[in-house]
Amino acid sequence: MTYNAKPRNDEALREQGDEGKQNKLNPHDTSAENQCAIAYAALLTGRQSTADLRHTHGIMHPGGRINDLRNAGHKIDTVRVSIQTPDGITHRKVAMYVLQPRGDA
Repeated sequence: MTYNAKPRNDEALREQGDEGKQNKLNPHDTSAENQCAIAYAALLTGRQSTADLRHTHGIMHPGGRINDLRNAGHKIDTVRVSIQTPDGITHRKVAMYVLQPRGDA
């Protein structure tokens, strides 16, 4: 399932896992659409914190992109956790996002 908003870059929003193909997400494209595609791809690999999405994936406003994905129909749970940054600072109540599988009933 892909993020479905009026994409400017259809290839970037294509479903992960196509046989023999890899998505070419553009880390230099700062559009909300591309950042949603990056966030979605990251969530497909497992849970992601605000810090993960911001620092590892370059998404400056992870909460906004998660909201966009939810508005597109994706079920994403939020759990508050404490994390420690590489410089040793502990941050409490950081959002950890978990993509739930779609139930095709």
